[in-house]
Amino acid sequence: MNAKRLLALFLSMLMLLSVMSLAGCQDAPEPEVPEEPEEPDTPDTPDTPPAPEEAAPLILASEGVSEYVIVRGENAFPSEVTASTELQKYLKQICGAELPIVTDSTAAVEKEIIVGKTNRETDGEFDREKLGTDGFLIKTKNAKLYLVGGEQRGTLYAVYEFLESYLGCRFFTQTVELVPEQSTISLAPIKKDRQLPYFDYRNVFWYDYFKDEIAVKRKVNANIANQRSDAYGGVVGYTGAASHTFSAFCSPDVYYAEHPEYFAWNGVRRDQGSLCLTNPDVLQLAIDYTRGLLEKEPDAYMISITQNDNVVWCMCDECVAVYEEEGGHYSGTMLRFVNAIARDVAKDYPNVYIDTFAYLQTASAPTMTVAEDNVIVRLCHVTGCSSHTVEDRCWGGTIHKYASSLDGTILPLADCLEAWGEICKNVYIWDYNTCFHQYNQIYPNFNSLLNNAYYYQDNNVRGVFAQGAYQGKSGEFAELRAYLTSKILWDPLMTNKEFYTHMDEFLVGVYGPGGGKLREFLDLAEDMTESTCFHWGLDMKMFVNKSRHTVDVGTKGLPSDLTLDMIENYESTDWTPYYQYYETVTVSSELLERGRALFAEASELAETDEQRKAIEQATVQLDLLESYYRDAVNSAVVANIQFLCEAYLEEHSSLSSTKIKSLVAKVGNHVLKAELLPAYEQFNRAICEKATGLGIRYQEGSGSFATVKNYQANPDKWF
Repeated sequence: MNAKRLLALFLSMLMLLSVMSLAGCQDAPEPEVPEEPEEPDTPDTPDTPPAPEEAAPLILASEGVSEYVIVRGENAFPSEVTASTELQKYLKQICGAELPIVTDSTAAVEKEIIVGKTNRETDGEFDREKLGTDGFLIKTKNAKLYLVGGEQRGTLYAVYEFLESYLGCRFFTQTVELVPEQSTISLAPIKKDRQLPYFDYRNVFWYDYFKDEIAVKRKVNANIANQRSDAYGGVVGYTGAASHTFSAFCSPDVYYAEHPEYFAWNGVRRDQGSLCLTNPDVLQLAIDYTRGLLEKEPDAYMISITQNDNVVWCMCDECVAVYEEEGGHYSGTMLRFVNAIARDVAKDYPNVYIDTFAYLQTASAPTMTVAEDNVIVRLCHVTGCSSHTVEDRCWGGTIHKYASSLDGTILPLADCLEAWGEICKNVYIWDYNTCFHQYNQIYPNFNSLLNNAYYYQDNNVRGVFAQGAYQGKSGEFAELRAYLTSKILWDPLMTNKEFYTHMDEFLVGVYGPGGGKLREFLDLAEDMTESTCFHWGLDMKMFVNKSRHTVDVGTKGLPSDLTLDMIENYESTDWTPYYQYYETVTVSSELLERGRALFAEASELAETDEQRKAIEQATVQLDLLESYYRDAVNSAVVANIQFLCEAYLEEHSSLSSTKIKSLVAKVGNHVLKAELLPAYEQFNRAICEKATGLGIRYQEGSGSFATVKNYQANPDKWF
């Protein structure tokens, strides 16, 4: 037996132990409690009635042979056809038996696996209205197994859930999955495993999830591109642009010259795309735009009416009057504007939602107006700290603080969410769960993911857009973060134990037997974040603040061999003895040193080239941490030399303070550019070559390793 099969068998046995405790545990959103049995009318029953006979297990296949057939509807939805063929494919991989697929036009037989909507179910048996598009139910009845759900996606989800929770399969990434091999598939009776999504909209916007297959396996039902074939259940998507749509219906290029009054007034009217939302003509343009989209796509789910990506808001008398009526909140005009569109659209398109932002200046909720039932408010998580939960209301690490009311008040996201949850039935969250300053840097916020999801569902959130490193592969644990995000968006009420079980399974499944070493690294990073009170924001930079240098002469005094001639002829001076004369900063930390060791141990334990490559890909985050420390050391070196030169000149020269500062700046600039940066550039180039060789093209949200020139021209600007 080859190593790959041994690993699969080992992992399947390990995971099935945890799976048994997880299977069938969710019946969202509220479990059904059976009624207490009534007391018998007569007392002549035995004191100790015999235990009922346990139902026999279903033997779906044994030794490559099965007596079962897979049944789907004669006119099955395309995704139900996919569900039946996927079930057939994976059952064959597990046990070697290829079960025939038939339609419900054939006569029923005793042993059937019913997939999707068929004539095998009686009216109302599965409460299809409650299942909706994404809910599903798994159960056995006599010798039959039912995998049924909403026709659009629910049946697909039922099949993948069955494969995961009952047969031990795991779908980790686009390319890595676990399919255990077993000679016999014996299934204990399943009374009812019904699952309904807590979040109607689940968008894991990470590169790995742009493939339909992995997205559906992970129960992700949306993407920004709005593209997914019916064979994979389609998507819950936007008709028209998904964000920043003001210019789509009121473009400055089209209207500003003749109608400047359409645009925001803030001392003057500008053509930057912000609108005056109390202007009735602007409202009519938005209604016409919305209806135009619906004429082309009458079955649309939602249309975005959202502000442009700036912080300019209209301050004309009419708009200010609305703000004042709405408790001073700028969102007052936005919600009234969107409500008017929603009321108009509902006359002819009652099932369409109008979506808008609670973003930057519109983050806080108005106090008078309530959102229409067909309005979605997307609250954007651009403020606060990612290493702490939203409910903690931690401001550490944020760079986005914008007043959302006339009095300049800046509210934490939790306050905004709770207020919106009171006045809107359909709150969505635009979540940023990576670092947009540097995609590939360490970002230990796993401990907040589950708690945030629980907090969201507890405050009327019905959809989550989790934006990550979407342009390409990441040198951090991007695939792990996407996997766990998909898990909690389906079940935000899972326990911490279940969450970390999913994490451990992924680490072993993707990185091999050394996955436990990587879990140690993740725990170390999160412990360090907590112990140092470090805060991660969506644009936060590493662990060290390189500007925090406290150079002090103290009792050490000036170096005895330093001379005025050395400073004046700085280009020919050997400055290396003074690099860290007063302050020592090292290219090391417990996280970096222990991280290198743990990744090396994981690589030694890896059993395949794929596992070793995945581990190497994740080491890019350590390379960047070392680069950051090297950058901090360079900064400390310059601070040391500039300080000692300035102190010497003040004591031993007659130069004016202006000339001293000028000369000191020249010395520091020379040391940095001539002595420090060449080696630093070379180190960073090596990181880039390694990353691009591993297929990690993108460094940050605005560029890629192939095009960003920071590491060549200004490597100190990396961080």
